[in-house]
Amino acid sequence: MTDTDQAAPRVTRRRVQTRQRLLDAALQVVAEQSLASASIEAVCERAGYTRGAFYSNFSSMDDLLVALFEDRVGTVLPALRTGLLDGPAPGASEAPGIGAVVSRLLRTLPTDRLWYQVLTDVSAQALRDPRAAAVLGDYRAALRRELAPALEATLAALGRRATTSVEALTAAVVALYEGGSAQVYLDAAPLREQDRVLALTALVVGLTSPVAADATDGDRA
Repeated sequence: MTDTDQAAPRVTRRRVQTRQRLLDAALQVVAEQSLASASIEAVCERAGYTRGAFYSNFSSMDDLLVALFEDRVGTVLPALRTGLLDGPAPGASEAPGIGAVVSRLLRTLPTDRLWYQVLTDVSAQALRDPRAAAVLGDYRAALRRELAPALEATLAALGRRATTSVEALTAAVVALYEGGSAQVYLDAAPLREQDRVLALTALVVGLTSPVAADATDGDRA
């Protein structure tokens, strides 16, 4: 055992619960008060802990914000994998197969108004604050990085491949999904889920092609 191992703090169930309660409280406080107005005191009061409990888990509000976004990634990624990879494989290379995957994906992704408020506020803050921009950039990069191979595997199961890079396709899918989420919370008459499925399906179909067709074209060349 090294000195580093000996110095590592013991992670108990109580410590994990304390940390999660602080994260849940931070989500509520930032959503209600904005990132600029949120304070350690407000988070501690909402969680029912002292500043000592806060500082035993986080060094600052910046540290807490990073942890909050990392926690969200841990929530969203299992849903992404479930929506894309779990369940019976849709039929071969037809658009209805893609629609079934998209529908399952939208049903499994968590919908959370509080999180949307936090994400919107931090996005606005990121335009002025490099620290907020770094947190947001890391969060979005992590989602795209994890979504890309799952999306590629799903397309392969459907007999399709991206006509652009998988990374570019993933970025487009995320952008359309986020735009649809904004409509859900902000528009007086947001798109129905079936219309969101159709739009996202059309995007995926438009930026992919059947693998068999690609192989045929290559043989002809």
